[in-house]
Amino acid sequence: MKKMNGERNLHLLYIAIIIIALALFYYFPNINILHDVHRILFFIPVLYAAYKFRIKGVIVTTVISLLVFLPRCLFFSPYPVQVSLIRSIVFIIGLWFLGFFFATALNATAKLKEAEEKYRSLVESTEDIVYLVDRECRYLFVNKKYLSKLGAPKEQIIGKTYHDFHPKEEAEKFAKAVEEVFKTGNSTSHEHRSHGDNSCFLYTLSPMKDSKEGVKAVTVIAKDITERKQAEEKIKYISFHDALTNLYNRAYFEEEIKRLNTPRNCPLAVIMADINGLKVINDTLGHDKGDELLKNVAKMLKSVLRKEDIIARIGGDEFAVILPHADRNAAEAFCNRVRNACEKYNSENQLRLSISLGYAVQFGQYKNMEEALKQADANMYAEKLSSITSREKYIIDTLKTVVAMKDPHIKEHGERLQNLAEALGKDIGLSKFQLQRLRLLALLHDIGKLSIPDSILFKPAKLTEQEWEIVKKHSEAGYKIAQNIPQEVPIAREILYHHERWDGTGYPKGLKGKEIPILSRIISIVDAYDAMLTERPYRKAMTKEKAIQELKENAGTQFDPELVVRFIKIVEDERLSENPLQIALSEQKVGNEKTRSGYRASLWPKLST
Repeated sequence: MKKMNGERNLHLLYIAIIIIALALFYYFPNINILHDVHRILFFIPVLYAAYKFRIKGVIVTTVISLLVFLPRCLFFSPYPVQVSLIRSIVFIIGLWFLGFFFATALNATAKLKEAEEKYRSLVESTEDIVYLVDRECRYLFVNKKYLSKLGAPKEQIIGKTYHDFHPKEEAEKFAKAVEEVFKTGNSTSHEHRSHGDNSCFLYTLSPMKDSKEGVKAVTVIAKDITERKQAEEKIKYISFHDALTNLYNRAYFEEEIKRLNTPRNCPLAVIMADINGLKVINDTLGHDKGDELLKNVAKMLKSVLRKEDIIARIGGDEFAVILPHADRNAAEAFCNRVRNACEKYNSENQLRLSISLGYAVQFGQYKNMEEALKQADANMYAEKLSSITSREKYIIDTLKTVVAMKDPHIKEHGERLQNLAEALGKDIGLSKFQLQRLRLLALLHDIGKLSIPDSILFKPAKLTEQEWEIVKKHSEAGYKIAQNIPQEVPIAREILYHHERWDGTGYPKGLKGKEIPILSRIISIVDAYDAMLTERPYRKAMTKEKAIQELKENAGTQFDPELVVRFIKIVEDERLSENPLQIALSEQKVGNEKTRSGYRASLWPKLST
């Protein structure tokens, strides 16, 4: 709108000047200088219009000038009308072309300046580094971002070379890239990582060409791609590493073992390692403890590796190791280092560790490494089967440790129950095998309590009905744990039924009388007896006589009446004073303060609530 108003005012002013000039011609027709002034009056507005309003201003002003010029030609010119008209038309046409040329030149110059300002603004405001160099790598232009990176004012950089601000190796690489652009006239790109701050830049070198001289300079745009590269590296790391242990994963292992399967790397040993009993730990202590064990195993295995060895976690409890240039002796030596590390770990930690190992060595006899892996896996399982007794012992020891970690009193309670239960078992004539099962049952009959939250297990007050229902699930939880351990399978059924009652009102199945396994009936009696002799936060420990009286009163309802009679006879027999059973017959004080807070050893509704 302002531009239109300015153009209109210019035209009005010009018309006013012309009218004044015509008036002067009328009164002073013989003064030639007025003719020259009139021409100048035409010339100035046309050029000004060309400058101010470009082509449109030239056209409009010229047309107005022509219309106003005609009266002068017809009425005030000293020359004949024809001559004066021709001279005026030629003059106006020339003036129009002059204005047009002037306007075009000014327009092009203005557009060039505008484009230059936009380009400069863009270059200066970008987050990328932009600079211009010649063939000798001298700086011709640098933007603010690059000035900030170099930490020097523009005056100290322009005219200096790239070599003055960068290390020799980097400068030589840059000079080669610049020379390539000058020779080929094509753009080129390369990545560069700074050794100082570990930043990464993508350099793009583009030619600045001249129609006559070819490439005049090289424009360099350096884009910071540090975050992108870090993201790419993180994705790559995740794709080839196990998230839990930070070891390589199966995908990386399979690629590496194919790559290393060359004569140059033979003999090539591959070792398979499997953690024994991890499922039991997950089921009893929870997956957090299992994960912690996996991390410790990973650290242990890494500690016995050579620099060139590769280790990966290839399954839930399986690890694989590649040993380049390793024969059978080297593979066996590695396995021995692992075994020694396991022994050291077990001596320092409550949660015991057992690992089965197997290996195979590629001398060229296997067509591919898949066959070698199968052989190593077979050897590992052969070791697992050959040492099954020892392995199961590790698992049983681990379960004992787990129970003791839950409540230190359980260990003492279990040892007392073993003596009491064994004495009763011998009295009724159980076989040696049954006595072994009974001793194991005495230790692990309450393994299912690991599934009970501490807030319930150690609650000093009486349990709510909802809490009691949770507690009653522990025998089923113990049964599931035992089912996963071959050595505990024979007592799994007894663990499930050790809270059944003689009258059929127990849990979880409501079995009655002799439907309840004999070992479960024994444990229910000795467990209740030991619980009565143990101090509780809600009652004091009973005397031996009071405990015996409770057993008599509950015989035939809660307990097997025949077994109660035999057990009472045993605990009243003074000859037992020479036997370790005497320890079990004494009234036990609970030493652990946490146990004092309410550990429910027997969990019998009548005796413990």
